[in-house]
Amino acid sequence: MTIFQLPYPPSTNRMWRTRVVTTKGRSFVQTYLSKEGAEFKEAAGWIAKAAGARIIDGPVNVIYTLHPKVTKKGEPSKVRLDLGNAEKVASDALNGIAWNDDKQLARILLVLGTPKPDGGLTVEIEAAEFSLEGV
Repeated sequence: MTIFQLPYPPSTNRMWRTRVVTTKGRSFVQTYLSKEGAEFKEAAGWIAKAAGARIIDGPVNVIYTLHPKVTKKGEPSKVRLDLGNAEKVASDALNGIAWNDDKQLARILLVLGTPKPDGGLTVEIEAAEFSLEGV
């Protein structure tokens, strides 16, 4: 099992941006990774690799523990990401680092953890002990 601590993730609304592009009189919507999203993804990659994460080719189990930020008064912030939002951002960031594609995620556990001064996301990854063949 590989365990590491990521910074507090951005929301999916801040991770991805969209814009309307017009080319040759035709308009379409383009979605792209924001600067904040790119910075989080890069940090996640370095941290995961430093912790020993390697790409798992088969099914993967992952536990995400979101640690809310602590306010200046030392209390847990009432403003925080929802767990599903944190999972999606982290799973996207770890594609190509801990697994090839997040379709490999066989079991995901989302946990609200204890508050920390700057918040954070603890990630625990292991290969699942069953096959996804035929799924």
